[in-house]
This record gives sequence, C-alpha cells and structure tokens, in this order.
Amino acid sequence: MATAFKTLGQIAPSAGAMTVLYVTPAVTNVTVSSLVMCNQGAATTVRVAVARTAESTLAAYHYIYYDLPIAANDTFIATVGITGAATQEIRCSSQSGLVSFNAFGAEMT
Repeated sequence: MATAFKTLGQIAPSAGAMTVLYVTPAVTNVTVSSLVMCNQGAATTVRVAVARTAESTLAAYHYIYYDLPIAANDTFIATVGITGAATQEIRCSSQSGLVSFNAFGAEMT
C-alpha cells in the first residue's frame, strides 16, 4: 500500500455556504492529521462536518465542529485523526465567508 502525505484540500467558501473541502477518492483510505481554519476578518463561527457523498443532508451526528467561534484575524488548528474510505467528505462553512479551510494528511492506495 502506497502512502502519499499531502495537502488534501483548500477552500474559502462564501458566507454560510457548506462546501466540500475534501472527498476521499475511490480505492483510497485517508487519515486527516490536521484542519487549519484561518479567519481573515471580524470574529465569526465555523462548522465542519464529516459525511458520505451520498448523504446530501447533514444531520447533527455529522458535525465535528458546530458554530465554533474564531476570533478576528485568528487561526484555529485542529490536530485530528479523521480516518475514512472512499466517498467520505469533509464539508466546511463560516458565518462570515472570510475563513479559509485547509486539510493535511495522508492518502493510502
């Protein structure tokens, strides 16, 4: 099994828009080691959810962060160990639309 350490995804979604940060490719397993959320404006809140691609509607159990406050011009770094198989997604949103989301980890094929 080959392992590739990499930037898994980078997005800066519009205000309130739940947007896919990363989708695990077919025949691949993933370990997300860190999520970095950088607020480039006034204080705001963020949401992060993990779900399968087929789950178009998010439920309460999908969220790993829900309305997490991030101070103005601050960065929140989450050291996580999210593991998943094909079609697992990480979705993110911010109240302000001024937050960038970055995921780092390893894909195993």
